[in-house]
Amino acid sequence: MMSPALVATGYALATVLITGTQNITIRLAADDGANAFLVVLFRNLFGLLSAVAIILWTQRSLPRSRFAMPIALTCLVHVASMASGYYGISVLPLNESAALAFAMPLFATAGAALFLGEAVRARRWSAVAAGFAGVLVILRPGIIPLEPGALMVLLSAMLGAAITLLFKRFVAREQAMTLIVYQTLFSTLLSVPPALAAWETPTGYAAAMMVANGVLGTLGWITFLRACMLADAS
Repeated sequence: MMSPALVATGYALATVLITGTQNITIRLAADDGANAFLVVLFRNLFGLLSAVAIILWTQRSLPRSRFAMPIALTCLVHVASMASGYYGISVLPLNESAALAFAMPLFATAGAALFLGEAVRARRWSAVAAGFAGVLVILRPGIIPLEPGALMVLLSAMLGAAITLLFKRFVAREQAMTLIVYQTLFSTLLSVPPALAAWETPTGYAAAMMVANGVLGTLGWITFLRACMLADAS
């Protein structure tokens, strides 16, 4: 029988794979004219619909959450993280935005030690230091001008790390699918006003990419929260 740590590693790797695929769909939608606010709305709306479909198929009834208000507040951070990250992906080369996005687990590891009291050993701190050194190599501050897109991706990584720490607290007391339904519901409501303000009717291809992004987002949340249930956030 596999250990919880090994299973958590599998879920975490699956999350990384899904997130990488999402980044491709985001860039393809952006290249076809979809703006970041529209991508955020489609991601949340179709993430919500796919989460509800999974629950109705497996449980036959929608769950109620004991933490609806705290989840709603975290969604403010989550929507900001998505909007900034999606903008960065739309204007940067995909390999550069993907590399910068991997600063998120670095921020999460440091935050887990500072705010969750998790024990982070020297080996993990050395990996964090090496990761931040890699970020500096990509950005080359003082050598080349900092691009707004790169700063947006880093902002998204910092906010995403905050979401990781916040949801780590929730998973011990709430089912994963309940968290996903409420998270996508509140995020959809929050993303409607900016999307309407910047509305541009997407092409069929861009819409398909954004729908795929939403479905993949739900799958990524499932694997991510399963990993959080079995292992430390760091």
